[in-house]
Amino acid sequence: MKIRYNIAKNKKINYLRFFLLTGVLLVISIGFILVGVKTLSASAKQFRNKKNELKICQEEKEAKTKKNKEQKKEIEKIKKKWKGKRGFANGLVNNKTFPFLEKLDKIEELLPAGVFIRDITLSTKSGANIQFNLAAISSSKLLEAYNMFSDYNLVISREELRDGLYNATMKIKLVTKK
Repeated sequence: MKIRYNIAKNKKINYLRFFLLTGVLLVISIGFILVGVKTLSASAKQFRNKKNELKICQEEKEAKTKKNKEQKKEIEKIKKKWKGKRGFANGLVNNKTFPFLEKLDKIEELLPAGVFIRDITLSTKSGANIQFNLAAISSSKLLEAYNMFSDYNLVISREELRDGLYNATMKIKLVTKK
């Protein structure tokens, strides 16, 4: 094994080797600096892009929040507008306070043959009077209708003979099932 030491006072410098080594180190350093600058600029560009995207998203969120508040106000306004009507309709459905079909079915059952209804007025109130105009082909059929409706608080307002038919205006009070 051979150890080489240069213990001379004035060491001889190999300038070619020194400049080559310095050049190589300088090229490597410049390469690292360029890679670092490129990476930093790419990161900065990415950061700006993300920041812009975030800003756009926040603006969209604020716009949607504002639109949502406006829609909620509009919905509340519509709810207030329809609250009474909705409550009335729901009450009618829940309480079944106007079973029109039951009333009409009952009237149809009670009408004798040869008697028909010309006009009818129903009310939504439970137990309200029903007013209708009857037309019968004969006075005996009209009397038969009176007898059929007599159990329902019959009130006869008007009787007349018109166009060959016996007409009468009546009011009754049908009690409906609940």
